[in-house]
Amino acid sequence: MESMMRQRFADEGLTITYDGSVRQTTLSHRLFAKAYAVGGQEMQLRTIERVYRTYFSEGKDIGDVEVLVPVAVESGVFEDGEEARKWLEGEEGVEEYRKGIMQAQTAGIRGVPHFTINGKWAVSGAQDTDLFVKIFERIADGELR
Repeated sequence: MESMMRQRFADEGLTITYDGSVRQTTLSHRLFAKAYAVGGQEMQLRTIERVYRTYFSEGKDIGDVEVLVPVAVESGVFEDGEEARKWLEGEEGVEEYRKGIMQAQTAGIRGVPHFTINGKWAVSGAQDTDLFVKIFERIADGELR
């Protein structure tokens, strides 16, 4: 699996490191939701990409406020570091995050990534693009309802 991940990153012009701390990512997930609220899907994707690069390529701790402050500012979620730090250290979005975790657990989701297509077809784990294409083709052809 490690060689597959290295190749996928290389295909995108990125490097991957396994030096990052593995810990709670509540702060990052709250930041993703805030990015969406502030700037829609475009800002959210920009923020997700920056957080992923920070963790997977730079090996930094994305559960650390001081690591996320520049990400939040560079992504445009906040105007400055003071505003970002205050928000990250606060409680906004925590309850929504916890509810989302509970909903996922209730639905039987135990890992990431996890995709639910049309409310009923589940794809769990890192899968090749081909799998998704096949699922969408089968849905389009009426084989999967």
